[in-house]
Amino acid sequence: MQLIATDGGAVQPTLVDTLISTSGERYDFVLSANQKPGTYWVRVRAIGFCNIERREEFAVLSYEDEAPHVPEEVLAYPNRTPPSWDDRFPSGTVLNNPNATCYVPGDDDLCVADLESHEVHRDDDLIDAAPNKTFRILFNTFTADPAVLFSDQGYVRYMTVVLTLNNIGVTNNISMVFPDFPLLTQPELIGGDGMFCNNTHRPARCKPHHACFCLHRLKVALNDVVEMSLIDDAEVVRDLYHPFHLHGHRFIVTGMGQLPQFGTQSEKVDFVERARRYSRTMPSDHNPPYKDTVSVPSRGYTRIRFRADNPGFWLVHCHFEWHLGIGMSFVLQVGELDEMKQAPKDFPRWPNFSQQLGNHLETTYKTKMIVLRSHVLVLLGVLVVAYATRANAQSWLNTLLEQSNGTLDVSTFPGEQCLRECDNTQPRICHFSWTMEHYHVMGPACRDCAKGNHTDCYHPACITADGVERGVMSLNRKIPGPTISVCRHDLIVVDISNAMAGTSAAIHWHGLHQRATPYMDGVPFITQCPIGFGNTFRYAFLATEPGTQFYHSHSGHHKVNGHYGALIVREPKRVDPNGDLYHYDTPAHVILGSDWMHIDGEMFMPGLPSAGGIMPINLLINGKGTYHDPKKNETTQTPLEVYTVRRGARFRFRFINAASHVCPLQLQIEDHMMEVIASDSFHLQPRKVDTLVSTSGERYDFVLDANGVKDTYWVRLRSLGPCADLQLEQFAVLRYTTGPFINDAFPTRAPPTYEEPFRNVATANHPNATCGRPEFGDYCITDFQAYDTDEDVINGVPDHQLTFGFYNYPVSFESMFESNRYEHYMNIYGSLMMQGAINNISLAYPPFSLLTQPEKIRDDTFCDENNRPNSCSDRQLCTCTHRVKINLGDIVELYILDLTPSVNDLNHPFHLHGYQMFVMEMSQDRRVPITLEIAQNIARQRLLSRNTVALPPRKDTVSIPSRGYARVRFRADNPGFWLMHCHYEWHTAVGMALVLQVGETSEMVKAPADFPKCDNYTPAVGHLLQGSL
Repeated sequence: MQLIATDGGAVQPTLVDTLISTSGERYDFVLSANQKPGTYWVRVRAIGFCNIERREEFAVLSYEDEAPHVPEEVLAYPNRTPPSWDDRFPSGTVLNNPNATCYVPGDDDLCVADLESHEVHRDDDLIDAAPNKTFRILFNTFTADPAVLFSDQGYVRYMTVVLTLNNIGVTNNISMVFPDFPLLTQPELIGGDGMFCNNTHRPARCKPHHACFCLHRLKVALNDVVEMSLIDDAEVVRDLYHPFHLHGHRFIVTGMGQLPQFGTQSEKVDFVERARRYSRTMPSDHNPPYKDTVSVPSRGYTRIRFRADNPGFWLVHCHFEWHLGIGMSFVLQVGELDEMKQAPKDFPRWPNFSQQLGNHLETTYKTKMIVLRSHVLVLLGVLVVAYATRANAQSWLNTLLEQSNGTLDVSTFPGEQCLRECDNTQPRICHFSWTMEHYHVMGPACRDCAKGNHTDCYHPACITADGVERGVMSLNRKIPGPTISVCRHDLIVVDISNAMAGTSAAIHWHGLHQRATPYMDGVPFITQCPIGFGNTFRYAFLATEPGTQFYHSHSGHHKVNGHYGALIVREPKRVDPNGDLYHYDTPAHVILGSDWMHIDGEMFMPGLPSAGGIMPINLLINGKGTYHDPKKNETTQTPLEVYTVRRGARFRFRFINAASHVCPLQLQIEDHMMEVIASDSFHLQPRKVDTLVSTSGERYDFVLDANGVKDTYWVRLRSLGPCADLQLEQFAVLRYTTGPFINDAFPTRAPPTYEEPFRNVATANHPNATCGRPEFGDYCITDFQAYDTDEDVINGVPDHQLTFGFYNYPVSFESMFESNRYEHYMNIYGSLMMQGAINNISLAYPPFSLLTQPEKIRDDTFCDENNRPNSCSDRQLCTCTHRVKINLGDIVELYILDLTPSVNDLNHPFHLHGYQMFVMEMSQDRRVPITLEIAQNIARQRLLSRNTVALPPRKDTVSIPSRGYARVRFRADNPGFWLMHCHYEWHTAVGMALVLQVGETSEMVKAPADFPKCDNYTPAVGHLLQGSL
């Protein structure tokens, strides 16, 4: 190989037989095709730390005259076996041999510094002149103290190598913390030099000789000649060669070598300095090549020089991705701010959204409500809805404002203190601060939990899940995330910091209608822009809908990876029509059921052909459980959830289905009935069942009469429907306080086998129930009665009667892969690809937030079944932003139809944001596929037979019978853009959703003026380069 360039810089042609490079480096070479015609192996192998893994890969070098007519797809499958790892090629001259000594004439081993530049002239001023600025950069990976990593003092980025080895990356003892805005394009947010740090200016919180976490900046003047020595501060020589990359500049390598075996940091710096002055360095006439990425010898140094002639903020970092991720980097500021090129005025901005509650509160009175709106609509967009207690709420907020001179520091109102009795209480501000992280199950915080140390399993930063290691997405290092328990009318404030590199995020508050703050609904590109990596977003809204709610991510597959949690809004017990049925309603009796995988959900988007479908591997109850490995015949030693009750008392339980897959969850409690009293936070007239089935997004409240005779009972969660054959179930423990005290989270008796069923006499939401015939003991949700209703809505003539027919459409190979279309789809069982759709439209999200950026909406932004874009003219299935528009205040009737050709075990749960729906009826005709005409005919027959519910229940999530329908009604009295979608995560991801626009944009609550904005950024090239050429 005749080398002719490295990192884009030309070099004098140099022949080598073996080329070694590290991440980020590039080399160009000329190959002379001077061998006998035939095929030859091209060999790439991983060395250094990876030697032990013996990783290598091959390509084929083929001479055309040997096989001029053989197609590439034949040559790509050679009929001879590649050489084994031990069958080495002759190494010959090696570039970047780890053991090479630089500047030794005639040596077969070359350093990159030995190469000669082929540039036009030698830059003597750069190479020979004394530098204007000199830096000594010592870098290393430190083993972090678990007491620091897993304390409550912050969330530090680290990398787990083995259980007891958790590394952070540093340069000059500083681990880089990125700012929450772009330094270059938003310099007005820079708070002076105090926001930066370096080895001589460290924050007061940083202890001497300890790693410091801050924004590491080095500053040089424009056009300075800079010399930088990169020094590997490792304790011992390892096969690890760190490649450092300098953005925005190219440099020359003026020296590299090994350090002595031992020495302090100052001794290492002294050695490098002496080597520069006295040891062998490059020849005086040498013209070193220009590079932008250079490898530093293991426990050695590399010295580079460059002219700082490109003003700006430029990252310098180890090019190993994980080392960059844990802080081995710093920022080089070249020049002053006024010397840097300014970004275009419309360049995207990257703001936090977490301002203080200001003193510009404007009090506006509306019918039956008080609206407190402010510049912190900017921050809070506060609406206090206080019907019976509105005077108290007004007095409470006024007092707070007076005491704080118009400014409220919400951090002084910790959300945990909002858990209280809700009788005779004033509203409170409930502030929570959460950090989103890439984290792990059974990580180092769990220590010896997997080995049977039960105490270690309960470390606050230990996520046990089912005991199987995997990466997750966590909130405050918890799965589920922190529980929010508040009283009705409390003001919930949640600051969410996204520390998940490479992601954006949003949280939806499922069950809260956000009437005054629709921009807090948490749907990316519908009600807000997603929260970018490094940013903090403040959600603030009033807890206006009492009952069992929950929150979850509405971004990608973050929910199935761990972003979900309980949100309980309690009301005074005296206003609960079922309040006399129970004695206790405590946060200890929340059952949060979820399905679980042992790999990231993104691995199944669009899907793995060999995986046999997108299915869970386990279930969790409140994020806990065990897993039995059938191959090893071993069960993990992790804790179960324990629910404690007192014999003779009645307890309100709250069951939340936080699952993401297509499998309903079945809940049973051994030898106990469940008296269902609410669904989706709406009160129901009680019915006793022993089995409760729900689909994703649904919530059910029930009363448990603690009348058992034993000390402990099993709480059993099982997956049904398409998952029935997987026989997935999980257990928790119901414990009576009168029993002997033991840690029931690790029960000594084995749970029942799958073949040992519990009693099943009456089932709520039985998949095969005949709705309207509760005398059979199995109930549909339409067999439950509410306590009150809205006669105008359920009996009036609807202003809109809409039909939403949904289906997962098979798509062809040609349409997915041969038409230059990049549309979402999911892959099932290898050859079956599907897109979700409603009325033959698969939802594509706009590039901006519809609610908060209505000025971006154009005539062609939306589509519907009568207004399809030209690109869909010849296609049954269309992908576009599906919007259905209705007038504010109208009564809407929806027929939601499952257009699946045949009846199966799949019941789709549909969730409507911003509303509760009256569930008028649901059914199926097992003889023929459902149509609107068939559904209406069934409805008429039921009406004539009076087989309908006089007080239909309200829900925000409705499970649709397989190949059946549900008829729902609601009053469109909440203006905004609201998502309606199948609540199975993969179905939403592939387009089974639409946007419901209620009212005109002029009738919608306006977002704060400085609410974050987003959009595509594709200006004319001349606009971007104006003033730069």
